[in-house]
Amino acid sequence: MSEEISSAARAAPLAIFGGVLGTEILGLLLLIGASFASSDITRIVNTDLSMPMGQLYLDTFGKKGMLAVWSICVIIEVDLICWTPRYKYILIFSLVG
Repeated sequence: MSEEISSAARAAPLAIFGGVLGTEILGLLLLIGASFASSDITRIVNTDLSMPMGQLYLDTFGKKGMLAVWSICVIIEVDLICWTPRYKYILIFSLVG
């Protein structure tokens, strides 16, 4: 992808670094929010769901809220996985003409 940008030798590593840094910051904010929302750590860690974050959502939002939040997380994740390669194909086809 770096062949489409100017000064690719500098811009591509900066973009990778920015993506990794942004992911780390968002993950840290998620963990900070989860730590404030959790009341009983041993219950969350030893859950029967085998998903500690799902147990945290269940404790915080209830069953319907947990299913809604979990569904939104899955939709966003699948959307990012499916649409990222498509943008590259759209760019390739627009350059080919």
